[in-house]
Amino acid sequence: MTESVEDLVAEYIELRESGEVIRPEEFANRYPAQSKKILAALHEVQKAEHLLLDRNLPSERFGPYRLIELIGSGGMGRVYCAAHDERPEEKIALKLLSALMAGNEQARSRFGREARSLGRLVHPGVVKVLGHGLIEDIPYLAMEWIQGQTLAQVLDDARAGSHEEEGQAPSQALAGALGLELPGYYCVADLVARLARAVAAVHSSGVLHRDIKPGNVILRGPCDPILVDFGLAASDETISLTGTGDLLGTPRYMAPEQARGETMDARTDVHALGLLLYELLTLKSPRPGNEAMGVLHAAMNQAIPEARGTDPRIPTPLDRIVHRACAFRPAARYGTAAELALDLEAFVTQSTVAARSFNVWERLQDAWVLRRKTLLTAVAGLLLLGILPFLREKPPDLDQLIERATLAFAADDLASTAANAQQILTYDPEHSLGLFLRGLASGNLVEAVKATESPLVDFLMQGLVHSDGKVWPQAIIAFEKAQDLEPGLDLPRVLLERTRREMAEQAASISGIETAPALTELGELYNGMEKWVDAEQVLRRAVELDPDLRLAWRELCVSQYFQGRFDGALQSASRGGRKVGLSYANTILLREKHLASEHVRAVLEPILQADPTDDQACLMMGYTYDHEHRLDLARGCYERAANAHPHNQVILEALAYLRAGGKSATCEECAAWYRDHSVDLDYAEAQRLYIRLIQLNRGNSNRIYTFAVALKRLGSEAISAAQDVIQSLLNEEDVLADHVRKNRLLKALDSLEN
Repeated sequence: MTESVEDLVAEYIELRESGEVIRPEEFANRYPAQSKKILAALHEVQKAEHLLLDRNLPSERFGPYRLIELIGSGGMGRVYCAAHDERPEEKIALKLLSALMAGNEQARSRFGREARSLGRLVHPGVVKVLGHGLIEDIPYLAMEWIQGQTLAQVLDDARAGSHEEEGQAPSQALAGALGLELPGYYCVADLVARLARAVAAVHSSGVLHRDIKPGNVILRGPCDPILVDFGLAASDETISLTGTGDLLGTPRYMAPEQARGETMDARTDVHALGLLLYELLTLKSPRPGNEAMGVLHAAMNQAIPEARGTDPRIPTPLDRIVHRACAFRPAARYGTAAELALDLEAFVTQSTVAARSFNVWERLQDAWVLRRKTLLTAVAGLLLLGILPFLREKPPDLDQLIERATLAFAADDLASTAANAQQILTYDPEHSLGLFLRGLASGNLVEAVKATESPLVDFLMQGLVHSDGKVWPQAIIAFEKAQDLEPGLDLPRVLLERTRREMAEQAASISGIETAPALTELGELYNGMEKWVDAEQVLRRAVELDPDLRLAWRELCVSQYFQGRFDGALQSASRGGRKVGLSYANTILLREKHLASEHVRAVLEPILQADPTDDQACLMMGYTYDHEHRLDLARGCYERAANAHPHNQVILEALAYLRAGGKSATCEECAAWYRDHSVDLDYAEAQRLYIRLIQLNRGNSNRIYTFAVALKRLGSEAISAAQDVIQSLLNEEDVLADHVRKNRLLKALDSLEN
């Protein structure tokens, strides 16, 4: 005879009261035919118990706190808007742990530990903890009161607005709900990047958030998210995984490992940030549905759908970021919230995004973990690719393959270089170093790497171009920059050594020739090989033979600088004249950046004393202050140069970039400067300058595309103004007759519209 659900619930309560530890899910699974009904009934029992036990929580006063309004409640307890008796006019958020949770030693201990950790954390994106402790044996946490909408409320407004504007990108509706005119994709990326920085700060204090969702983000300003954690999701959103009332999150925003009750780490919160990014971009939940168990089941067993299925206009780099953050397997995600923030910031600033599409091996692992029926299809595809044998072994060590290809190249074995590169590309067709090595072996580098977005490969390419042109110092600088990016990688070192060998061969071929040009070339080579003393010796002889040879004077300055003889370098720069001083200052500034700022200013000061409006000297002087984050002084230099040379595009671009906020999206020191010096931030002036740059450029170089992208980030008014100017240029006869210029202008126009 089948027992009724009511009888089985009574049996569960009796078992538990007798001391047996049993989860509702375990008990329900004993009766498969009725498991769903039993589990639903047991959850209702738990809710009722929580409410009964929570009657012990106060409703009007709690120690020295006056309770103004209940703003949230759930299995963890309650959160009130409250005021302390000593500061009655100041609102705070007061979180009280429920009696049920206070009786759970594990929950109570975690509450206290996290309160202490967060109490030490000071970050503009995290709600500030004002106090914590015990009152009447009830743990409490007092937090600052954040005035503003939650992200959940903004999402609701955006969804309503998206119905009114058909054809509008969902993210643009969100930007509108925030009151921003910036392009929606950049707005969303910027907001989630700031939130990811806040999450990274929480992680640095030793705490996992575990419940990142729109309702736990309050916006103090349009793009100023504050992370809060009341731990009190509404009852229809939450579910207990332990049977003790320990709420581990909201199923809709849970990572798979979190939903399964497995070990969590920073990547769990990264997944939640990824889901939040998905929802802000598409205005759709990646896990729709209202039934908690159904949503929980989806979190445990299903990867999220394609974001571009909802909005195909999402830029490819941003789409890759969403996929990496939301990866089903933790190993495939960003390792930290800070890494996610870096990639989002790179997207906002139009820099290279590190996230790559999943390679064949990763897709296969996903198929295996998810136990999809498509596994057979994946294996069939691998058969066609001819790589099924790899299924019987571990995925290859790509670092080892790169090392083998590098060693082969160093030994001039181009066939082995190509073979190892091809193995890398078999597993990851977009691997930037794999593409570079294949191009290196084939001699067709430009074609091989044209689609990559890797700063490392960019520097390696620059080094090879300069090396082929025998511009040795620039080749060495490029390879050294590549080495700085990846200190453990052998490839930049091998290319650097090869370049130095070629330099030594050239030096040997001209050694002993006593003419000023030959001695200058030899001195330049010695500088490239860091033989500073030898370089100075031959360069002194060169300027004796020809005092007007500017290259010899510049290289003499360089050799003296790197020996630490700064006064000698200044004297040589002065003797060489204005052009030598400018060339030397530029060389040192490029190589040393902020480390040489003071010395470069000492080189430039005599030039500016002779002509305060010297455009090149003003520009470089501005760069020195820019490197040191003294942006008011940098602006002064750029403005002085722009006033004297209103058609100089390099100067105008430097000034426009600074007025638009410079590196504030990726550099915390710059961001802090603009917060404290709002006079330096002037979007209207930046717009005027970028429009002027388009008018001066007229499609004569690809820089016009850069100017259009910069204007796009300034909002709809700037976009409209840029479109008008470009359209007027396209109507001019000389432009219509020049297909190259016309195509550049059309590309810039297209970037504003998409």
